[in-house]
Amino acid sequence: MRIGYSGLAIALPDSGMIKNKLNSVNTEQFLSLMEHNLSALERHITYNAKNNIPLFMISSELIPFTPDINLDLCWQKIFSEKLYQLGQKIFRSDMRLFLQASPYAALNSKDSDVHFNNVKQLNNLTQLFDKLGLRPENKIFLYPGGSHDDKSLSIKRFAKRCRDLEPTIKKHLIIKNDTQFFNIEDALSFSSIVGIPVVYDNLHNLLNTADKKKDDADWIKLCADSWGENDGPQTIYYGQPLSDKPPGTLSGVLQIAPFLKFYQTLPDQQIDIILEASDRNLSVLKCLHCTKEMGISSLETEWARYKYLILEHSPDAYQQIRQLLKNKHSYPALKMYQIIEDALDLPVSSGNAINAAQHIWGYFKNRASSSEGKHIQTILEQFSAGKLGLDEIKKELLKLAEKYQVNYLLNGYYFYL
Repeated sequence: MRIGYSGLAIALPDSGMIKNKLNSVNTEQFLSLMEHNLSALERHITYNAKNNIPLFMISSELIPFTPDINLDLCWQKIFSEKLYQLGQKIFRSDMRLFLQASPYAALNSKDSDVHFNNVKQLNNLTQLFDKLGLRPENKIFLYPGGSHDDKSLSIKRFAKRCRDLEPTIKKHLIIKNDTQFFNIEDALSFSSIVGIPVVYDNLHNLLNTADKKKDDADWIKLCADSWGENDGPQTIYYGQPLSDKPPGTLSGVLQIAPFLKFYQTLPDQQIDIILEASDRNLSVLKCLHCTKEMGISSLETEWARYKYLILEHSPDAYQQIRQLLKNKHSYPALKMYQIIEDALDLPVSSGNAINAAQHIWGYFKNRASSSEGKHIQTILEQFSAGKLGLDEIKKELLKLAEKYQVNYLLNGYYFYL
């Protein structure tokens, strides 16, 4: 089993991608956005490889699409060397890359202009894969689209347009069940017509159930038949709902016990799983540590990222984990993460928050100016008096961590959760 995440990594400095929010951009703007986003992609690839994360899904916003420029500007040639180098890094790390097409890039739109731009986007995404040198097992998630008041006609329109796509595009496409229009049975019907692999999404099936008599394992088995020899390992989506929130609300921190229970019921242990959780790569690392022994040093590295966040929530939990990791011949991953989960469920008291903030301040207090020291002391006093929120303290401490380049803190989770 391999596990990955969707979206941008948490606690990875300088890795954000810039979305094009304009209806039109000039050539200089486009190239600047593209260069920035490719650098962010490289940071993610490096991070994933270093942390043994083999699956990664990113948004189509990697390429700042605009209807008026991408046909005329040969970005593939301009960035060919950069794309080749990125592709080599992906290949050497045995990483599998997924792209999420825009939800507006559905093939069953009744508007011909919309459909034209949708196909153009799919062509751009495919060319990106080609320039990266990625094989067909690297996939593009395609939305079937809306029902447009007639589900059967919508399915037929989707099927026809999918068959009309160039084989170079079609070989990378996958579809999955959605939350409203097309359930997992509909997705399997799409697949039987056009030959596109189906990704089962357990959360979407909870919201848009096809057959209540079938469980996750049943649907995963049925979807397995849609995956061909060149499509790579079957892939599924896994997420956990929040019981006290509206249906479909995604869990912020994926709980390890339910995941392990789900994992044990999988019909194929070699399956690829993309996790849906707000803490993204953090949940992946948790699941990886708890499903395979990655070594006590790897566990200690992960604890170093959590430690001040946990100290903020529970000094008792902080001490428990420190004691737990003293035995260098053990591998207490499951116990460590269970303590972390329990700690994160606790409210943050004023005293614990100040204690953790003072530990963070200790990393640069000898380098900071006297005015910076006075400023931190002032905001801690204001926080203690209830005049300032904890976010403001973290914001000021993060500025100092960035100014003095304290990578140990910047790579930790204290500032981001």
